[in-house]
Amino acid sequence: MQRFTDSIRAGAAVDGRARQKVESLYPRREVMERLVDEDERRFQEAVERAIKDFIPVRDPGGNPIKVPEPVSWVAQLYLKDLDLEEVAFELGVADPKEFESQIRASRELQNLGLAPLLRGDSLSRELWQGQEGGVSRSLYQRTALSIGLGTPILGDIN
Repeated sequence: MQRFTDSIRAGAAVDGRARQKVESLYPRREVMERLVDEDERRFQEAVERAIKDFIPVRDPGGNPIKVPEPVSWVAQLYLKDLDLEEVAFELGVADPKEFESQIRASRELQNLGLAPLLRGDSLSRELWQGQEGGVSRSLYQRTALSIGLGTPILGDIN
């Protein structure tokens, strides 16, 4: 958990009732630290309960094992740049070498923006899934369509 230092309580340039209000809204440092410690403990216990059936959280002696917080870990995986293998897997192509051959053989795929993958470069997640510049379909959707993996759904699907 990222800790912080409150500067509002000590830095408030008010008196009287306004000062009382500030002090009621912003507890003293030691009180806030105790509250944050308690919140962190409750969060860690909840994470342990949520993941214990999937990820070992205790060693055989019952001692806690430090495991990464799973939500941010998964989010970071999702937000990172994509290499050729990851792009292939997102498209459902089981063999990245086959996908690489498709890109090499297709000027259309290269012009879509997949050529950097052939050089070992990666694509940003924003480029892969975004619809910037007035383009109605993401690069993911245009690639899937180009290699015959279906027709992307556009607009609201409610």
